[in-house]
Amino acid sequence: MKKSKLAILGTGNIGRAMALGLAAAGRFKPGEMILTRRHSDLLDDLAKQGFRTTSDNEDAVRAADIVVVSVEPQQLDGVLLSVRESIDPERHILISVVSGASTAAILDRVGKDLPVVRAMPNTAVALGQSMTCLAVSTDRDDVRERAVAIFDTVGKTLVID
Repeated sequence: MKKSKLAILGTGNIGRAMALGLAAAGRFKPGEMILTRRHSDLLDDLAKQGFRTTSDNEDAVRAADIVVVSVEPQQLDGVLLSVRESIDPERHILISVVSGASTAAILDRVGKDLPVVRAMPNTAVALGQSMTCLAVSTDRDDVRERAVAIFDTVGKTLVID
């Protein structure tokens, strides 16, 4: 399977838990993840562990091929509109852990046809004990395989068709 770089846009509780869990499981090394937060100083402890941190979502998207959007629902539109020019449908897979955000709404904001995976992990992802449901917007096997590979390393995954 292709080695990827992962960006987590919005590294609050669930984004932080994902980053720590994926690193602990060995799925991604800290240096292979780019973590963003408006106040990036709140990520200083993660930067000391080797994670790349920034407040610049566009730079994070450009540096990654898997983009996890982990913001509050009311922040989603602004974040997607700010990164839409940096998203390349041929390169990127977008994973949303934002509750209540449909695939159609995400695609509408991005303005491009790209693979979207909706995921609902819980904070047990940090301990490798999450139960994550996935809904994949495409029938591309590689997208499904990559999404399942990410979440299977931090717990159990259920794909909903």
